[in-house]
Amino acid sequence: MSCSTYLDRDVDLSGEWERACAPELVMQAYEDLDTVWKEMLTKSGLQLWDTMTTGAGGISFIEKVIEADETGTPSPSIERI
Repeated sequence: MSCSTYLDRDVDLSGEWERACAPELVMQAYEDLDTVWKEMLTKSGLQLWDTMTTGAGGISFIEKVIEADETGTPSPSIERI
């Protein structure tokens, strides 16, 4: 077949799974999952915090920004270090 023959076709590239993604079905699945999750959490005796993963991180102080007016004078409302 020529390229123009393929381009002239009305091709549906959507998948069968897309019909299952209707908002009502997705919300029902979410509600079901939420119910199961809460029951598992209750039966396990764990607190919600215990199920969260942790990571390393921190905050670094680089500098304090002091705003100035048009003349270059620091704003009196900002405290200097």
